[in-house]
Amino acid sequence: MGLYISQLDSFNQNRIKRDRIYELLNEAVKVKAFEKYGLGAFFDPGVYKIAPSGFNLLSRSFLPAIDSMAALSNRYTDVKRSIHLVIVGYADALPFSTETALYKELKNYLNVDDPSKEQLNLALSDLRAAELLKNLKMIMRDNASKFTSFNQLAVGSTSYGRGEALPFKNVTNYTDNDERRRVVVFYWAILPELDKP
Repeated sequence: MGLYISQLDSFNQNRIKRDRIYELLNEAVKVKAFEKYGLGAFFDPGVYKIAPSGFNLLSRSFLPAIDSMAALSNRYTDVKRSIHLVIVGYADALPFSTETALYKELKNYLNVDDPSKEQLNLALSDLRAAELLKNLKMIMRDNASKFTSFNQLAVGSTSYGRGEALPFKNVTNYTDNDERRRVVVFYWAILPELDKP
């Protein structure tokens, strides 16, 4: 009889755990985990590094998303979970002067003798996305106290640039020099970590 009660208790515990995982998944897909930011807010023209003076603006911009992440994560402290961050950078379609320091930096980054305008804009968008991700991680560490057991949360991240690709298909009147093309798109998700069978 004791073995049966133990098995029943184990079954119930597994069911409760499974139900909580489904609850987190259900809530995760409903949450608004997508943000669009104008690049001009974070970068000077022709720059992919964020100046120390711009860090406070960056922090204020990302805090609402971090607060949402913390709120969702803290509701599921009984579920092993991880945070996933994705930053995608875009650039306009303007050419680069071969005499500038930026051109030389991007050319070195690409490791190409005669890079095209498209390759240069792809590199620029890639470097800007990576810079934002680096700063986002610092902002998250600065706000770690908002998360229950932040050090136990796995944080996965990636950043990449899309260059001159058009960010949003519903905009049909983009121009080459269009600030609406100089955006960064930020996605986040909190997902349960499932045990491997």
